Formats: sequence, structure tokens, C-alpha cells
Amino acid sequence: MRSAPWWCVGLCVALLLAPRAAFGLVVFEEKFDSDLPNFASYSDWNRSYCSDNWRTDLNGGVIAGRDDSCPQCGCNFLVQGSSQTDCISSDPMDNHIQNGNVYWQNYVYSVRFRNSDDDSMGVVFRYNDSTTFYLFLLSRDTAPAAASGCDEIFSGAALLRVRSNAAPEYLAKIPGVTYALNTVHGIEVAVQYNHIIIRFDADGDGAFAADEKIVDLFDVPAKTIPNGRIGLYAYQNGVQNDGAEVPPPCAGKGCWFDDVKVDILPPTSGNCGAVGWEGFCDGNTLKFCDATGKLQVEPCSSNTCCRWVASGAFYSCVPPTQCGASCKDACKQGDKGCSANLDAKWVCGSGDADACKEPQFTACPGGSICNPKTGVCQAVCVPQCAELECGPDGCGGQCGACGEGMECKSGKCEAPVQGQFGDPCAGSDDCANKMCIEAPGGKKLCSKACAGAGGCPDGFECVDVLYNGNKVLACVPTGICTPQCQGKQCGGDGCGGQCGECPDGFECVAGLCKALDGATCQTAGECAGGLCIPFQTGLKCSGPCVSDSECPDTWSCAPWISASMPSICAPKGTMVAHKLCKEVASCVGGCPPANPACVANCFFLGSKQAQADYAGLWVCSEPACFAACGTDSDCLLQCILDKCFQEYATCYPGTTTCKQALDCMAGCSSSPTCSAKCWDEALPSAKKQIKALLDCLGLFCNDESPPNCIAQAVTGPYAE
Repeated sequence: MRSAPWWCVGLCVALLLAPRAAFGLVVFEEKFDSDLPNFASYSDWNRSYCSDNWRTDLNGGVIAGRDDSCPQCGCNFLVQGSSQTDCISSDPMDNHIQNGNVYWQNYVYSVRFRNSDDDSMGVVFRYNDSTTFYLFLLSRDTAPAAASGCDEIFSGAALLRVRSNAAPEYLAKIPGVTYALNTVHGIEVAVQYNHIIIRFDADGDGAFAADEKIVDLFDVPAKTIPNGRIGLYAYQNGVQNDGAEVPPPCAGKGCWFDDVKVDILPPTSGNCGAVGWEGFCDGNTLKFCDATGKLQVEPCSSNTCCRWVASGAFYSCVPPTQCGASCKDACKQGDKGCSANLDAKWVCGSGDADACKEPQFTACPGGSICNPKTGVCQAVCVPQCAELECGPDGCGGQCGACGEGMECKSGKCEAPVQGQFGDPCAGSDDCANKMCIEAPGGKKLCSKACAGAGGCPDGFECVDVLYNGNKVLACVPTGICTPQCQGKQCGGDGCGGQCGECPDGFECVAGLCKALDGATCQTAGECAGGLCIPFQTGLKCSGPCVSDSECPDTWSCAPWISASMPSICAPKGTMVAHKLCKEVASCVGGCPPANPACVANCFFLGSKQAQADYAGLWVCSEPACFAACGTDSDCLLQCILDKCFQEYATCYPGTTTCKQALDCMAGCSSSPTCSAKCWDEALPSAKKQIKALLDCLGLFCNDESPPNCIAQAVTGPYAE
């Protein structure tokens, strides 16, 4: 009878005992980067508990979706099925997902996990189907027990073997060795035929130390499970508890598995030559390499024949019912691949007495291994980890991982050193003095404050930089900053220097020297305050103000006609005359378009009160009406009466009623000056009435109406 091979006693045992590195060839990796609430339904991972598809959409890893529990003996380990995809809906103890190749025999399987609950999490390996597998678990409270259908209160680690038609059995049980809540740990399982070693990163430092080997079974009891897939296990550690008011501890990012990796262990040479464990048929004689690494030659009996056994992935002597014409091709012409443990390559052909095609194996030469992606033998990569604590091993793996708060530098784990002056940084926490600045050009580095030239060490200069969103002076490497002075007369050059200085009487505004208030000017662009006003003393620079203290001596802060600039600096007494607000308005109305000097002259003709009143009217009407009406006088009048009535009434107080004003206008014959005087003397409310009346009359009378149309229209109800 054929049995599991074991020719790797020397080298492979040494590899099992070695600290974690890249063994042989990485054949499987999973980082769970998907975002799926039903992960096992849309991935290559299979689940055995149909009611839970696990999920990857909550925490960056994968975890069971349901937080199921069982009455003390209300559910089972076993799902009595016959394939790796069988599943039952009522066995939460069987809540695991699996992936990989069922023919994998000797490998190292590692995974990281975190648990915020206190129940069981672990891994399955050499998983054949939902009735045959090994289970390693860690628990702080509830865990499945060896007795079928029951669980127990247990804090520690346990290795169980689950087999069809047999009670689960403990192979190892270690009380007190378990995970810490809310801590990232690692599990590593190494299997080599009947040798099992399990390491648990108990301190959560990301590395497997020599004293973190908690299971070392060299001679697993009878009925060893020789091969199988890998998987993840969670019992009462789901992210949702149906019907519960309070979410379970694993909700959100509390619990997860991540970074699954499987390395196939490399084979060692025996005395089998080119014959692998899968063997071959020499006529009706079976030849294969046995568990001790010796070549076995077994002539098949007269009532059996040598054939490929697809279910076991090896050649064997099979019953007559499987001989002759009943065979089926196990592969297609041109197919190629590797043996389960990568010690041989194969091509599809016919190597026995029948005409069917099956893999034909050729052992890889010593020191090489078969690449499953290409079906070609290649040199084995030997990890280079001598005297290294961490970092790459040269074979795609790592020589180790540093603990929390440590960094890998040149293969050694060291405490991080905060950035010193001039070192690169990402934030202030990276710098010893907590000052990470953004220098010109966007480069970030640890720096220190300075006050100007000479305030920095050799090789550095004092420049303007960004620090916590504000501009400050700090030291940066010399030459990192290029002064920006093109088109500028004054102000900072962006590197801590100046593009120039302004003479007395001038102020730097946006890189240009501009005259202060009171200076003689020709255009507003010459003035720091943005205004060139034709005062009675001539054109002078001015600008906005709030109080007299902001203006030059002998000047004061006076009202101005601008919504955005209600007050400006002006020479005392030179802006005040005696005219009324309506006279100022009449003067402004006679100014040519776009002539601010004329407007200013009219404004200065008013008394102080008239200037304030007219400024109030202008500030209200300029944004509300002039933008909407333009030069349409009817529109402007209506808008001002509607939106700025109080300001209009203050400037145009008037004394006559509506009837008195109309009577006045009736006596003016065709004189527009007379009519305007009648209008000006009307009360603001009377003006509103007159405007409404004229708008109404426009509906009755037009250019084609008889001369007495208006007279007829205002008789009767309009007489008052």
C-alpha cells in the first residue's frame, strides 16, 4: 500500500526548527484587500458554515460575519460531507474558511490576527474537507472541546485533529498561553510529514522568537492527515450578533485575520534518483519513492493494474474495474506542472499500459525546485539571514520583524531616533525639537527658528517658510531658496530677504512703493490707500479709515460716497461747505459719466451733514439700484423710492403734498425748470404718490391721445 513520503528528515527538520524566513517557494499569499460583505461567496476561499460568508468590508482584514454561539452541546465540529465545499447551516463550531491545494503536504503557513473578544480564533491546516483537518486555536473564554458537539471554558492554546466518523481529539493543550486583547499577534504552522511545529508571537512584536514555539510534535499519533489546504477559524468572534441590542466586541475593527502566506518546504535528495513520491508505471510495475526516501518497486498482481489515481495525485496498483478502457485522461496534451511538494516537474503523456494521458514526472536536479507557475525546475533560493534580525532575506521573504516602536535598520531592530536639525520629516513628531517646516520648493525638514542673517549654522540660511500653516523665519539649507523679486520694488523675496525698501512717505503695497495719504498724485494707482481725490487743496492721495488716528496730522476721517469705503482721510475743513444734500445730488447729477473728480467736487460743496446724508443715500442706492438700472432714470427713481426711501427722504425732505405739487406743476405750463422745482419741494411720500399716478396715467394717455386726456383722467376719484 502507498503511504505518505518522508525523505526530508535532515534538512527539512532543520528548516522547521529555524526562525521564520522564506522557505522553498511562496505558493500562496492573501492580504484581503477586497471590500466584500460576503467574502467567501465572491473569492477563492470556501466556507463550511453556509450561514456565514465572512467579510472584508469592515477592518482591512477578514473576519466571520456572524457571532454565533451554541448551547453547551448544541452544535458539532463535524459537517458530515465528502468534499471541501460541503457545508451545513447549523454548525457554528465549524465556522472556518479554506483555500489552497488539497495535495499540499509540507509547508509553512503564517497569518496575523487581532481579537477584541475573548473567545476562540485560530487556523486550520492539512484541510481535506469539512470532516478532516487539523485545528489550532487560542481562547480566553469559550472554546470547542474534544467531545463532539460541546464547548468549554478554556484559556490557552490547543491543537486538535478532526477526522470523519471519529471524535475530535487533542494533540496538545497548553493552558495560559493565549492572545492579549486588542493586540496584533502572529501564528506560524510548519508541517513536514508527521512533524508539526507551531509558533505563536505571544508578545505581539511581529517576530517569532525561539521561546515562542509552543507545539513541537515530531511523531504525530497514528492516522496522520498527510496533506491538505489551509484556512482560518473563528468561534463566537463575529462582527454582528443577530437580534442583540449591543454590538459584539468584534464589530468594526475589533477582530481580523490578515497577511496569509504559505511556503512549500524544499525537498531533499534520497536514493530514489529521478523517481518522485508520485511514482510511475514501468509496464505493470509500480515504482515510487517511499516515506523513508527509498525506491520501492511493486509489481501489480494479476488482477490489478498500474494506473494514475487522480484523487490521490499518484500512481498505484488499482482494481480491475479501473483498468483498460474504463480509464479517463487526467490531463490534456501540452499541460505541465509540478508535484505537490515541488520536487519534480511533469508533462502530460501516457506512461502506463493504457492509452489515457496522465502526468509524467521527472525529478528536479539536486538544489532545484519546480516553479508551479511555469512547470520548470529552478534553483532554490537560500535565505541570507545570518546575523540579521529583520529585513529582506533575498528570497522574497523577511528575516524577521521588529517589535512595536522599533525600526529595522541595516538588518537590526533599533529604537527610532527623532529627526535632528536638517533631517527630512513628515510632521513635527518626527523632529526632536518638534519643528518640521515646509521650505521653499515643498521640501519638509527639521529646522529651528531664526531672526535673520547670521542666525543659522554654516550651510544654512534664514528664510520665510511655512510652519503649522503660518509664515515664520527658519533655517534651511543654503541654496534651497531662489529670491523672487522680478517686478517688485520692495517687500520680502521669499527667502528671508528684501527686494528693496521704500523711501520716507511711501509704503510697500504688493511689492510696489506707493505714496501715503496726503501726498500729491495724478492717479489712484500711485497711492497706498487706493484713492487720488480732488480736494480743494488739489489732487491728494487718500484711503479708507475708521478714526482720525489713522490719518495724517491736520487730516480727519470723513464720510465718503462708497459702499465699500464709507469713510476716508481728508484735510480738515477742506471738504466742508454749506450746500444741502439735495443740492449736492443735483450737482452730481450734472457730472459727465465716469468723472470722479466732478463727483468729488460736488460732494465737497455740501455741509458736513449734507455729506453724511448724501453718502448714506449713495451707499444704499449704488449697489441696490445703479447696477440694476444703469442710466434708466425712471427705473432708478422707482428703485430708490422702493429700496432707499428713508435715505431719499433724508436728502429730499420737501414740504408740499401730492395735490399741492400737482397744482404747482399745472401752473408751470411747459417749463421743465418750473416742474423740477415743484417736484423737489414735494414731500417724499408725495413723490411716491405722484410717481404712481404718472405710471397709472401712462396706461390711459399717450402721444396720440387728445390734449385734455390727462385733465379728464384726473377728474373724479383722482381730484384729491
